Amino acid sequence: MSFDGLGKVISRFEDDVWDFSAAAGKSCRLHFAQLASDHSRVSQSNRQTFKEIAAWWLFGERRPTKPTSLHTYHARFSVLVRFATRKGIDLKKFSELPCEVREFAVQLKRSFADTLLLELQSLLTFSNQIGFIVFDKKAMSIFSRSLPDPVRRQTAYVPPRIWAYQLGRLNRYLTEFLQHRVELTAAYQQACEVYTANRACALASCNLDKTSFSPFLRACTRYPGAKYLGSIADFLAKHGLTEFMTTWRGPKEGLRLSSFGSVFSLASFAASALIANLTGMRIGEVLSLRRGCFVAESDEVLGMIYFIRGKTTKTLTEDEALWVTCRDVQKALEALELVRSARDGPSPRSPSSDAREQLLFTWCSEPWAAVNGKRPENEDIRPPTHAYANWERQFPLLFDANELKIRPGDLDEARRVTPTLNAERYTVGALWPLAWHQLRRTTAVNMSASGIVSDASLQYQLKHLSRSMSIYYGRGYSSKAISRDMQAEYLKEALESMARASEQLFEDRFVSPYGPEHKFRTLAGAPKQRGGSGTFTPVFRRTLLGVCVKATSCTSGGYDDIGPCMGMDSSKGCTDAMVDRERRQVLMQLLNQKRAELSRCGESEARRNQVASQIRSLEKSLELIDGA
Repeated sequence: MSFDGLGKVISRFEDDVWDFSAAAGKSCRLHFAQLASDHSRVSQSNRQTFKEIAAWWLFGERRPTKPTSLHTYHARFSVLVRFATRKGIDLKKFSELPCEVREFAVQLKRSFADTLLLELQSLLTFSNQIGFIVFDKKAMSIFSRSLPDPVRRQTAYVPPRIWAYQLGRLNRYLTEFLQHRVELTAAYQQACEVYTANRACALASCNLDKTSFSPFLRACTRYPGAKYLGSIADFLAKHGLTEFMTTWRGPKEGLRLSSFGSVFSLASFAASALIANLTGMRIGEVLSLRRGCFVAESDEVLGMIYFIRGKTTKTLTEDEALWVTCRDVQKALEALELVRSARDGPSPRSPSSDAREQLLFTWCSEPWAAVNGKRPENEDIRPPTHAYANWERQFPLLFDANELKIRPGDLDEARRVTPTLNAERYTVGALWPLAWHQLRRTTAVNMSASGIVSDASLQYQLKHLSRSMSIYYGRGYSSKAISRDMQAEYLKEALESMARASEQLFEDRFVSPYGPEHKFRTLAGAPKQRGGSGTFTPVFRRTLLGVCVKATSCTSGGYDDIGPCMGMDSSKGCTDAMVDRERRQVLMQLLNQKRAELSRCGESEARRNQVASQIRSLEKSLELIDGA
């Protein structure tokens, strides 16, 4: 399992201690037999299981790149092994004990939970390769919902209407900014060049009155050689920018020289927000992005798949990672490249020898800007972060304040995801206080749902992004070095979203062929997970007809064969099946398709019988919906 610097074997699989100190450059040992100071020893079977898991971390598809990463995974997983040792539980049979799964989650330190949740999901995803399961899907759901309420859950979830609105406005501004790239660059460069020349003329006259050598003030002509470009309104009209500038920076009477720099600053602000929305990156990670960070690859399952490559800020196990994103994020990156190119023009600094290593976000460098003198010599120092809520003061036309005001429906949506929402700060009629840290959680929640955005220009991109995140984050599809931190965030929110959905099972929306009393008895006896409000809700899985709360696996699955769900002939069907009223239109379409398929079945009796049973099941489901 490990070697020293001379190639001599230090640790073998059968050893109870694996020593990776030589590779790590510091003490790095993995203990499998004795994990605690109380000298309790791990059972032989759990010791073997733990070693097999560690070996998969080393040699499996998702192997870590550093010994210290392996040590981190081992330390987190040791907590589960210690608990199993105390309780006398075989790790491979842990899923059969939902009460113990819940007990383990409740006593777990929150600092360990994220990494452990992610590793348990990884073991489930690759269980066919590993050869066993520690936590199955139901155990994972129970575990996630039973974890102690962390500070993370205090992070407000931005309601879908407000989230979609701000995303649409960011997208619109960047689109129009890029559409006017030629005009903006030409006007910006001319304004910078003439201002710099006028300042030189003022210096030569020993008079450095900053307010009087703007190229849009006639007073600049008092200095010999200074150039007057006319009124700013005429200048904008000449460059075809009047409508763009007045739309995003206000009436032309209020525009001035600094307005040119502000539209570039707004582009940086909007780009950072769009990237954060479409990746789940923290704002510090966004601002640390470098040129060439966009990665597009062809995927056998998804077609084109898009990533952002950057440095992580809050994880011990990775220095650089990939975040799953969609094609629209390229628009933000193009805008940042344009801003960088324009601002590097008037900058006296010489460019880096390797342009691809430059930060995408650059400091303000307009010759009239006060911050210009504070721009650091070291180009690796990123610009300061501005709060997202500062849009109202810095860029008041970016959003319509009325659209960001909280409506009753918004509050219901937000509280459904964040029950601990501050009642004093978040009230109907108040402006939603947008914040960078809200975007990360909101993205994770929304990408595990669907139909959040109605804007046709964003709908397809977000649908593709939702599917990509589901496969890469939720199912561990790739062996790429994707952001484990964002993967854990996505996974937690996806599991919580399922639990929130299970709370709806008690509503009239779901009907049982055996009647409402049977439905409530079934739900009362189903395996439970803790919901967001602290109550325990049934674990379920979705089917084509609605849902199933069967505690064990089902041979039909509710997808490949829905015939048994509603029963054959006079039988009422499965006692664990429930039909979703809101799927009536889908079921009607499916029924028409199956009827057409039956007419094309030919002489295959087995196939005809299967399709006929599905048709009867669909007809019974529709009768139940219409008659209930």
